[in-house]
Amino acid sequence: MQEILTIVHIIIVVLLIGVVLLQRSEGGVLGIGGGQNAFMSGRSAANAMTRTTSILAVLFVCSSLGLALIAGTFKDGTIVDEIEKLEESSQPVDQKDITPGAPAIPLND
Repeated sequence: MQEILTIVHIIIVVLLIGVVLLQRSEGGVLGIGGGQNAFMSGRSAANAMTRTTSILAVLFVCSSLGLALIAGTFKDGTIVDEIEKLEESSQPVDQKDITPGAPAIPLND
């Protein structure tokens, strides 16, 4: 399931990059003119590209959240749980064994 969602996510990313790069900063799209017989005027093409960008952006966020949730379900715990396990497993150091300037953790040679 994770592989399929990853492939879909990559396709969405490539499409989103392409749509964003096709847009012009002035609001025109690919220099499509506003002639009388044109299939799409500059304004309608810009609206279509803006709508496509927003749809792809929503799909990108949803697929990112889906991938994060799937990755979280396969893990046995959180980072905080792992830190607590490490703290519980470490042995306390006797204060009289620590000399000033020496490392707090005894080194095993």
